[in-house]
Amino acid sequence: MNQEKSSTQYPAIFHIGIPRSGTTTIRTVLSQDSRINLCQRCLIQTPQWYNNIDLGVKHDSVNVLSDETIVKQDGNHCYFMTTLERISRIAPDAQIVVTLREQRSWLLSRYKFGIGKGTISSSFKDWLVSPQGVDFLSIASYSTLYKAITLFFPKENIHLLLFEVMKNEYERFFNDLYQILGLSIQNLEPVAVNASFSAEVLVKKRSLNRLPFMSHRPGTGQPNLFFRVQHRFIRELMKFAFRSSSGASSVKKQPSDIIWGDTPFFKAIEKDFRISNAELQSLYDINLESYGYLI
Repeated sequence: MNQEKSSTQYPAIFHIGIPRSGTTTIRTVLSQDSRINLCQRCLIQTPQWYNNIDLGVKHDSVNVLSDETIVKQDGNHCYFMTTLERISRIAPDAQIVVTLREQRSWLLSRYKFGIGKGTISSSFKDWLVSPQGVDFLSIASYSTLYKAITLFFPKENIHLLLFEVMKNEYERFFNDLYQILGLSIQNLEPVAVNASFSAEVLVKKRSLNRLPFMSHRPGTGQPNLFFRVQHRFIRELMKFAFRSSSGASSVKKQPSDIIWGDTPFFKAIEKDFRISNAELQSLYDINLESYGYLI
């Protein structure tokens, strides 16, 4: 990679999104604004980095790279520290926007999303101790996440935004984001994407995910030959089948293994969350407790 390139050829703003923290909503809103250019994503943390990457910067726009770059998921090959170092190398003066979500709600949402996508068939607890679940737990320590970013960027360039504000104070959230972008909001319309399935659908979809032809190839993280077609068909079929059946549902509430449990295992995880959240509040001017975060 040509390290002599000027940082002006790269975005001035990087939105580092945790999956299920409103990343897709943010990208959707920004994509509808003609003043903003969303740069090519999924490149910095992949082998494409070595191919003299072109992020598609436009010099007459506010360039933003918004991606889910914190967790090493399928297709993202580098861990967070490597990604941060690369961003700081090509854009040392960049503004870094990070969206956070209360950890218990976030982990449950990601688990349910995985069921809906056909990539998870285990219980919530079993998923948490799986390689992917442990990866998510490792970055749920938000104070550590923040301190890692400060190794590469000055504190005044780091901006933490909360999913809960987006959910409950939509206009305020985007006002805060647009202030970082140096723009005023124009024609903001509410956007809702990637909603989770109901409890009934999740239970049945999780059972389907256990079938060999509905799963990924073991050890590869890649879908089998017919996975995508079958997944889309099953997803639409279940939407239709349960569209009007909620009143007669055989599942009256969330199953006991699709909730945040009240057991020593979950309490130990909560202890880590409390320590981390309290430390983050002391490091960054943010009131997590008022939004339901454990302190």
